[in-house]
Amino acid sequence: MKNERLYAAIGAADDELLNRCEVEVKKPKFTWVKLGSLAACAAAVLLFCVWALPGIFNSPTTNNPFTFDPSNTALIGLPARDFNLEDLHDPSGIAYNRILHMQMKDFFSNGAPDMIVFVRVIETEGWTYKDRHTIYTSERQTSTAHILSTVWSGVEVPETISIMQHKYGGCCAGEETNLLRNGGVYMLPLRYWEGDDIWVIDGDLDVLFEVDDKGRVWSHSNFDGFNRYDGKDTSELVNSIISVTSDENFSAAITRFGRIATYWGSLTEVKVLSSTRTVNEYGYDQIEYRMRADSVLSIGSDPNYTWQPQTGTEFTAISHGELEYLEQGGQYLMLLDPSDGGPYIEPSRVARINVDGTITALSLDEPYSAFLEYNGYTIAQMAGEAERAKIWHERFAN
Repeated sequence: MKNERLYAAIGAADDELLNRCEVEVKKPKFTWVKLGSLAACAAAVLLFCVWALPGIFNSPTTNNPFTFDPSNTALIGLPARDFNLEDLHDPSGIAYNRILHMQMKDFFSNGAPDMIVFVRVIETEGWTYKDRHTIYTSERQTSTAHILSTVWSGVEVPETISIMQHKYGGCCAGEETNLLRNGGVYMLPLRYWEGDDIWVIDGDLDVLFEVDDKGRVWSHSNFDGFNRYDGKDTSELVNSIISVTSDENFSAAITRFGRIATYWGSLTEVKVLSSTRTVNEYGYDQIEYRMRADSVLSIGSDPNYTWQPQTGTEFTAISHGELEYLEQGGQYLMLLDPSDGGPYIEPSRVARINVDGTITALSLDEPYSAFLEYNGYTIAQMAGEAERAKIWHERFAN
């Protein structure tokens, strides 16, 4: 029950009960039966207050209309709501793509989530706060969910988790998020936020895959990559994800290196010829490296790039900032960004080529380096990893 309805319910109960009690008090005689009725009346008011008031004034508010049975692992949820998630538009005319994922492989295109699981929602909490006489509802909802089965995971899967969602309204555009419902069963790609000790739905604020009361899947999506599963058994959805994740090239495709090499990076072996400190048109420091492309091993698939390195040619690459981290005469393996005004480089996309032909990631951006997990690989092996990643993305493009 909403807060305003609870206030109204309490007010109505008080007025009605007080009126009844006033009528009986004006009578000249009391009997034990009437006193008993009055006591029952007062008890009812007290019982109502005990039940209702905590739900109004305590934060967080909870909503748990069903009995949770942890032994029930059946993939059977609630009757699915019939709607599709649309693109959102704000009053200025700017369009927000409400769904970042358009097909199954997109769950992994920006890095794999920690896990993809079926969950049953046990309880939802909508956080509120009170300002004088008004109660405001936060845009955040936290849901406690029991994991029913694991579709894919890169971590140890717990039994019960807390999932945080935020509404779209007041955040990005004018519609609310498809929030989890108590008793509902969903398939969710989830990522763990260690600092908050909570899980979030990876990639989207919305919930895509919902399981109805007959065990059928509903995506609420206009994209063919998802709504092809609408009305079908959950096994078809699971089998598609298994096909994506069990492919022999999957491990190369989900790394940061694999994603950059596939889409927007040109994997190039270079020799640094010289460097010059300059200031760009906006007044910021930058380093211009003159280098030679000894070999071009892989080119990203982004069709918007008009420049690509050519083996044996010289070119100038720009690094933002005043830190000069490449040595003159040094040989490096790098993922060049051929954006307009570039090409550009950054430490997290550069590895030093050692004397024995292996590579070592630069330590400047080590936690974020695309090459860090490949320390000790040869140049030929890195070319192979880039090719594997591209094959996986092309295979599951539709």
